Amino acid sequence: MVSSGFLMAAGVSASLLVAVAVQLGCQVFKVFAGSARSRSFAWRRLFAAGGMPSSHTAFVAALSTAIALRAGVASDLFAIACAFSMIIIYDTIRVRGAIQINSDALREVVAPMPEESRPVTSHDVGHSIPEVIVGLLIGAGAAAAARSLHLL
Repeated sequence: MVSSGFLMAAGVSASLLVAVAVQLGCQVFKVFAGSARSRSFAWRRLFAAGGMPSSHTAFVAALSTAIALRAGVASDLFAIACAFSMIIIYDTIRVRGAIQINSDALREVVAPMPEESRPVTSHDVGHSIPEVIVGLLIGAGAAAAARSLHLL
């Protein structure tokens, strides 16, 4: 088992490593879930935005939780992580959610056009509240699990 002491000696933040692992795990999950739905390998989902769960939310939740567990909730470091997490989660729901609504509306408007002349629009760019909540639970849970395994 790799301890947090080993990671610190190697110059790697255990908190950041957990958060990156959570984000990658969420994106890989989206690849397999998308592949199962489309019945073909959906490798593009690895780099796509949107969908269940919110990997951005999972990332910031894991990072903030890991910092809370290591530095304490009264630390300035946690306050900074928490503030940036709230901004990212707000953006995930509100800003990208609005983009999703506009993207859906644009697809309906251009549907009668010949396919070769339609603008390319993304299908998933925003997140629903449930996608964000699941991302939040995955991120916080992964950080708590890492702490119980003495990785943090």
